[in-house]
Amino acid sequence: RDRVEATGITADSANFKQEHYFADEFYRNGGGVLYIGVFPSTDSISDGIDAINAFSGGLIRIYGVFGEAAFAEDEINVLQTKMQELVDLKKPAVAIYTGDTGAITFSTLPDLRSLTSEAPYVSGVIGQDTENYPTTITGSLGNIGAVCGALSSTDVATNILHVDQFNYASCGKMNIPGFVVNDGTSDNVTYPVTDPTITEALLSSLDGKGYIFWRYLANVAGTYLSNDHTASGITSDFYAIHNTRVLGKVIRLVDTALSPAIGGKILVNADGTIRRSSISSLTNSINEVLAPMELDTELSGWSIFIDPKQKPLATATIYVEIAILPVGSSDYINVSLGFTSNL
Repeated sequence: RDRVEATGITADSANFKQEHYFADEFYRNGGGVLYIGVFPSTDSISDGIDAINAFSGGLIRIYGVFGEAAFAEDEINVLQTKMQELVDLKKPAVAIYTGDTGAITFSTLPDLRSLTSEAPYVSGVIGQDTENYPTTITGSLGNIGAVCGALSSTDVATNILHVDQFNYASCGKMNIPGFVVNDGTSDNVTYPVTDPTITEALLSSLDGKGYIFWRYLANVAGTYLSNDHTASGITSDFYAIHNTRVLGKVIRLVDTALSPAIGGKILVNADGTIRRSSISSLTNSINEVLAPMELDTELSGWSIFIDPKQKPLATATIYVEIAILPVGSSDYINVSLGFTSNL
């Protein structure tokens, strides 16, 4: 926090109240290393990500993106394109995005589960603290700082919904979460989750649309996340941030394991097919980096297949297939309860 404020990004600065708020929430929720980039409106989101990615040396795994314009599907598409570029460069990351929802009604918020183009590397945040945020800000202020901080504080396979691990109410913050939207007649209307308008049906609808926000639970004190959704279909392998982050870590680790073998010798059999010894060498390199992920419960398991019939003399290429068995998340627990005359 001290290093952030030393740059002039303070709670009472003229131009950087949002950035300070997000940084404060990032650290409050356990965040570690933080990079902050502030870009003029003439720069695109892509330009900003390119600049801060280059400054970090490609180390950033989580991008919190605050757009002062209205929350929009187009912005999500831009972010997905940029995140996919990073995946292709073997520098995968996720984008946690928020835009201004102050002029949008609940009913007209786009359904992030059924966008024209899926965005598995992007998540949309519309929930916010309705009390402890910069009061001079007009419009909504989706709390991307809290989401990024929580993600930064835990392993890649953990769902930051996990109630036992993540109570977002602390230090007087997030005690009354809610939303800022258009109520049908006026912009920038604040709806705390305690408002009668915020029914379970409405929260269920927003959850079904794939939004990230905060809510209460019936019998557990505190403030908890709706879920760690991504802007992709619910049947997608990457419907949740924790699945996407697991894939990202595997990509980075496997690239680290196999890069030393680039340009190395590959022994072949008399018919030109790859020898078992070369297959074993590559397989062992991958196993060495994935085994710790299983020990840390970031994977349930994996399998590796290197087709022994492939002929590297003809292609100068080795093809490796890896199947990942992910870790599940108990997002919902259904209990059947009834009386019985005997046990």
